[in-house]
Amino acid sequence: MTVLNGRTLRAWAEQFSVVENLSRVDENCIQLALDRDFAVVAPPAGTSVRYEGELDESWITRWTLDDDEDLLLEPGKPVLACTAERVQMPPGYVGFVQTKGSLARHFVIAHCADGQVDSGYVGKITLELCNLGRYPVRLRGGDFVALLFIHRLSE
Repeated sequence: MTVLNGRTLRAWAEQFSVVENLSRVDENCIQLALDRDFAVVAPPAGTSVRYEGELDESWITRWTLDDDEDLLLEPGKPVLACTAERVQMPPGYVGFVQTKGSLARHFVIAHCADGQVDSGYVGKITLELCNLGRYPVRLRGGDFVALLFIHRLSE
């Protein structure tokens, strides 16, 4: 696989309309901002969840932050989020998401647990945010939290 960068990445992003806002495209990747919609999954105490099992909708709490409101991410607490950007991944390419370094230095990961953005995918990217540190961290919708690296597939 080849990682796209520089002028090649910018031209590719323009040609395939990968993101609406081309200012998100930098030298090596596409910067991804946090949307304002979040969810937490909290099964009742003592409940175990079967892998590949359905989550009970009553365990999920969803909310949207106001424009001036922060998300307070407590230590050890995971939150489901998504990117503000809609991504359109053309055939023959795949994207890999990594936490932005400035966020990682606060011991917060913005992880795409699925691992990759597949060819043909269109939509916002789901992120799992988790504070691995010992102090609360405030995030706001629009904060850059992740980077999308584009790889050209060989076949």
